[in-house]
Amino acid sequence: MVGQRFYVYIKNWNKCNPYASNPAIGYEFQQFIIEIIGAPPAPIVTTPQNYCFGSVPATISATPNLPGNTINWYADAGLTTLLFTGQNYTHGKTAAGTYNYWVTETSGTNGCEGPPAQITMNIRESLVQPGVITGQAQVCSNQAGVIFSVVANPPCDANRRCNSICMDCSRRMDNNCRSGNETDNRDC
Repeated sequence: MVGQRFYVYIKNWNKCNPYASNPAIGYEFQQFIIEIIGAPPAPIVTTPQNYCFGSVPATISATPNLPGNTINWYADAGLTTLLFTGQNYTHGKTAAGTYNYWVTETSGTNGCEGPPAQITMNIRESLVQPGVITGQAQVCSNQAGVIFSVVANPPCDANRRCNSICMDCSRRMDNNCRSGNETDNRDC
């Protein structure tokens, strides 16, 4: 438990300096105190951090809980590969993909390193622009049966978002999903 102290006494004797129950006759001893001190908590991070291809900031950051504490960036959960020390890490990543970093906080007063916080940085690949979208320019709230057309099915990301077009047929107002024709969806 943090704050506990353990007092350790080591007495050394042998045939050259026998212990005779009387410290005055010269046996060797050492004493020291072991005190349990607290490590800082994991640093303050924002995760996941999602960026579009081509708009990734050069650095990502973590904030210490106490001023004067140090932030350490690691490449692995085992904290064996130190990448950088400081609040703002220049990652050098520009390619689409998922990148993970582990960040710890080290106390400025006692040097103890706290547990890691994981930061996941996602760089999303660029999406191809869909063809021209045709349909009504204005749609009223709660209006059903509105149809928009797209020349071809544009590529979608994992959330079925295609450059702000929602392709999720399960939430359509008229439940009519046709290839190339997409119905207005208020949830998109």
